[in-house]
Amino acid sequence: LGFLRSRELGAQRPAVLQCLEQARRTMSLASSTEKEFVGKTSGRGAVHWLDVDPVEGRYLLSGTLGACISCYDVATAEVKELFCTKSPRAKPPVITFASGGRAPAPAARSTGSGVSCLQWYPHDSGAFLNSSFDGGIHLWDTNTQQVVRSYDQDSCVFSLHLCPSLMSHMLLAVGSEDHKVRLLDVRTTTSTHVLVGHKACVFTVKWHPADEYSLATGSADRTIKIWDVRRGGAFLTLDQRNGAEQQYPVLKSTFTPAKQVLKPRQVITSHDSSITSLCFSPTGSYLLSSGCDNQMRLWNFNMQNTMVNYGQVPNSFRFSNQIAISTNAAIAYHPLGPKIGCFDLLTYPCDMHQTVTPHRGKQIAVLKGHYSQVNCCTFNPHKEELYSGSADHNLLVWTPERTEDESDEEADAHSDPGDTWSDTEAPAAPSVNVMLM
Repeated sequence: LGFLRSRELGAQRPAVLQCLEQARRTMSLASSTEKEFVGKTSGRGAVHWLDVDPVEGRYLLSGTLGACISCYDVATAEVKELFCTKSPRAKPPVITFASGGRAPAPAARSTGSGVSCLQWYPHDSGAFLNSSFDGGIHLWDTNTQQVVRSYDQDSCVFSLHLCPSLMSHMLLAVGSEDHKVRLLDVRTTTSTHVLVGHKACVFTVKWHPADEYSLATGSADRTIKIWDVRRGGAFLTLDQRNGAEQQYPVLKSTFTPAKQVLKPRQVITSHDSSITSLCFSPTGSYLLSSGCDNQMRLWNFNMQNTMVNYGQVPNSFRFSNQIAISTNAAIAYHPLGPKIGCFDLLTYPCDMHQTVTPHRGKQIAVLKGHYSQVNCCTFNPHKEELYSGSADHNLLVWTPERTEDESDEEADAHSDPGDTWSDTEAPAAPSVNVMLM
């Protein structure tokens, strides 16, 4: 009553209730007892990447290391597979349908190796992109399940990301094994830029959600670089120590006088091992990174390390993996072996006069349900659900806990209305003509 009274008197802003409800839903995720993926999932390989369409939040793409791409409709209780395409090297590609009663479409070309990354077209669920470890990049038409354009590369492709705004350019960023970041124009299939600066494989690439010219890349050389594509070069390498002087061992050279001491050159690193995943907060104010040094780091809008300690975050991935952030940026979701860790990330204020503050990095929950290594997870901002894929070939849905009011409303919606006629509104009985003999 205190909250309702303060809201009635105008002491609380209208957005407060929305913020509180979002926080409750994101912190109460659990394995769904009402939604379940149906259809064949075994035999297709470990699920490696997931992506939810940004237009409706209804369609989920799934890519596996067995070169399968599936599309699911997550709007219903039974999450049905709309189509699946597979292209083994030894057999012709096949497209099958698990529901809808439609006939199979003609054979379409897919990846010849495992799917490394997937992404819906930003403003249209009628197209999506995928990359594979054999260097293939394909643009698909969702309606026909046909490849309409290909952007084949000479080296293994680990990650791709199409600029989410598409206002000034339509550039696709590609991270590959040859240490380079390529920018491809999806309209002409040509390479417009080659960004050189990393010294090892580029595992992850992400466009800034608010700045269409800024690109973040993470590499096996232990660095995260921020690029301005208008300049064609990296203008910043993120430093995990924020420029603090590093303590190096003093080395003596046998080719110099005894009094002369040589110190190794300072090397800026973002992690102590390979960076396997990057994820911007929805507004782009913060960047979350994960590396094989079993650490997560949170970088602020000035690209400074916030020094939030998340503890040991096990990361044994040999290449890119997928982490997620909730809509209100309060929770970060990271695979932890067969489990998913939920970490306290940010406090987004309900009042515009307050500031965004990082939390302490506490692990507030662990989601259990898979039987093997979780490779990917993605958050659906439209339904506030989490989807995860694992090496056990399964997909799981994690939904918020329902309140009593939501359960009652759903029960009323599915209940039998019965006879809605009243005594006064009852229709007149049909007249019967009786013939007397």
